Amino acid sequence: MSQKLNLDFAENNSFSLQNFNAINFLILIISLLITAYTMLAYQAKADQYNKLQVELAKIQPKKNPDQATQNIEKIPDAELKQISEVVNDLSTPWNELLEELGKVEMLDVALISLEPNKKKQQLVISGQAKNILAALSYIEALENLPMLSQVFLQKHTVDQLDPFKPVAFTIVAKWS
Repeated sequence: MSQKLNLDFAENNSFSLQNFNAINFLILIISLLITAYTMLAYQAKADQYNKLQVELAKIQPKKNPDQATQNIEKIPDAELKQISEVVNDLSTPWNELLEELGKVEMLDVALISLEPNKKKQQLVISGQAKNILAALSYIEALENLPMLSQVFLQKHTVDQLDPFKPVAFTIVAKWS
């Protein structure tokens, strides 16, 4: 008896058409359908996007190249100095400063004037106290205020003609 000898030393490729069966055919058809659906959905979204872009272009104003240029003028030095002074005036914390001064206890002290020096950020306080101890305690109270620093007695005079000997004083303080 003679048997047919099969000497095929190369295995069939798993992707070859010889191994193609019904399951493989079904997978191929499903993947083609999914691909077609994805392409149609993408095309529909692209059309919708293009329509929205056209509507947006109608709504938005056209950019005029003439409007894009800026006209920059140099401000004169005198006007710039005046602007700087106004900004300094507006940035001075007057309300807070006066509120803090109002909180200080002044039993035997009367204030006569408050003179600000904006350039030096100093406040000159003129007043009159019943005696020198009242003036010194007022200065000490001013030193404890958080908005004031470098508080010192600039000058004082005792009225020798008055029987109560009141003290007129001038205090200089720097505000922060």
